Amino acid sequence: MQTLLHIIHVKAYLLFPLLAAMLYALGTMALKASSDLGTDRIRTTFICNFALAAGFLFFYNWKDFPSLPSPCWPIILQAVLFVLGQVFTILALSSGEVSSVTPVFGVKAVFVGFIAAFILGVPVDLLTWIAAVCSVIGIAFLQVHDKPETPREQMYAICYAFFAAVAFAGFDSMTQYWSPRLGFGNLVPPAMVLAAFLSLAIVPRGKVTTWHGVPTAALPYLAIGVGLFTLQSLVLITAIGVYGDAAGANVIYSSRGLWGIMFVWLIGAWFGNSELAASSPRVLVARMVGAFLVTVATVLIFL
Repeated sequence: MQTLLHIIHVKAYLLFPLLAAMLYALGTMALKASSDLGTDRIRTTFICNFALAAGFLFFYNWKDFPSLPSPCWPIILQAVLFVLGQVFTILALSSGEVSSVTPVFGVKAVFVGFIAAFILGVPVDLLTWIAAVCSVIGIAFLQVHDKPETPREQMYAICYAFFAAVAFAGFDSMTQYWSPRLGFGNLVPPAMVLAAFLSLAIVPRGKVTTWHGVPTAALPYLAIGVGLFTLQSLVLITAIGVYGDAAGANVIYSSRGLWGIMFVWLIGAWFGNSELAASSPRVLVARMVGAFLVTVATVLIFL
């Protein structure tokens, strides 16, 4: 019992990425409802980026304003990686089925571990590697579905999702490495503000100020989704920057696929989501296996 209490005390910070995973799942449902009512993904991404930048300004070290830390290239690189991750995510979701490309996003946990171990020189223990692999396999099972897919389009979507995972893994790893050196408030908030302005490049010409493009019926879902996405990003990125365990945090965060399935079952009707209503027994069994593997991964990280 004493050993268990010690583990819980040492690993308690992993509750933050767990909370972020739950918020992500809820936010996805709200943004999916907004998209179904006519809100395009590019506009949603643009709004999310600026909301996230505004949220991180609370962490900025205002006493140093307007000076920037030295070196400042990590800020620029972080901003570029974040925007690239967003762009490839949009391309992946636009090219393929959400339920098919989401497992590829899950390999971010493995990439973070690889970057930490072989590029940044941060040790990653064996249990974290095993947990990362379990989480990726579990996410793949969670996303099994009955819909036929177009092989060529799906291959493009998988490639885009792969690049998005690499970009976001690089962002998280840089947050872990540079936060202790430059200060979290001097690194991430400026990077997110720069990323928000860089994201203007992905918004079609003439739509930056044309807010009437969002249908009135979609506005409540859009507001809820943007709020939840902003909050989950704040929780996850801050936890990585403060506690310096990007690999462990991302394994726990990969449980968002599990939470997404659970929330669709429990409260999907609140958001007009009925995607599991007609699922075959094969899909349900696969998702039960996936839920088990993600749970195993979570437990391994806490050991």
